[in-house]
Amino acid sequence: MFEKFKYLYVGLIMLAVIMGSVACDDESVEFDEWTSTYVYLDRNIGGSGLEFFLKHTPSGIEGDVVIPFVLKLSKASSSDISVILKSEFVDTELEQTITTVIPAGSTMVKDTIRITGWDFALEIEPSVVYSGSFAISEVTPALEGLKVSPKLNKEELTVTKGIYSQLTTGVAPSGKRIDDRSAWTVSALSGSDWYSTTKVTDGDNGSYEYAYNKLAFEIDLGSEKAISGVETYSNFGDDYAHSTYSISISNDGVEWTPLCADGEPMVVAATQYVSLLKSLNARYIRWYMWGSNCLSSEMYVWENVE
Repeated sequence: MFEKFKYLYVGLIMLAVIMGSVACDDESVEFDEWTSTYVYLDRNIGGSGLEFFLKHTPSGIEGDVVIPFVLKLSKASSSDISVILKSEFVDTELEQTITTVIPAGSTMVKDTIRITGWDFALEIEPSVVYSGSFAISEVTPALEGLKVSPKLNKEELTVTKGIYSQLTTGVAPSGKRIDDRSAWTVSALSGSDWYSTTKVTDGDNGSYEYAYNKLAFEIDLGSEKAISGVETYSNFGDDYAHSTYSISISNDGVEWTPLCADGEPMVVAATQYVSLLKSLNARYIRWYMWGSNCLSSEMYVWENVE
């Protein structure tokens, strides 16, 4: 019996110690909140994260990664507060810092950081997504009670470098247009099914293929050509021209090489051109078109003849 009471007594003592410890921790947290001044990033700058897109063309990496941000203090300080913020990305050496000052007597400051140095991706042709962060790195001076918020100190970043685009629009391709289309086989896409069509190669501008928001064609040229571009004509004018596009090529109709990203902007006109910056050999072409009205009365392929 004595042994049972002994164990019960020890257990009660341990419970009292634990409860006392928890109470002390709670009091210290509450005391800390009342006496400390926190530096933090305003969550409104990005919400769940910031996303950017960089275009990759023969001219280089195009686009901006510009982050406007708001730094705040939970209470104004009698001294200027200098804050160093750092951006970095996983699996890259890309790292940048910016120093921003919250003036004495103020509780916030607005600033902007521009992340540059993307030329390291020039040799990477596929699309790549870089994940990173933009965070408070250091705060000075080291005033008593001045702390970085443990939760509001960082924003997640996502930067997508697009596929190396080898195309331009709005200008007739180099070389010559292939007017003899008798050896071609053309398929159009409806939903998820391809079907054979001659409406865009029959020389009759009154016949056409139309889709409300997405139209696609697969062209088998019958043999390999040095392709320099493609062309489509709408007999109903630019009201029925697509506004974005993508193009892929293939030598066997199975393995496809995209020449640009989906949704590349297109010059809207009755006659629309896509030109390759450098001709490529292929037998098959897939041309995806998006817009409020997509219509093609006739389609042509241009080839480079040397």
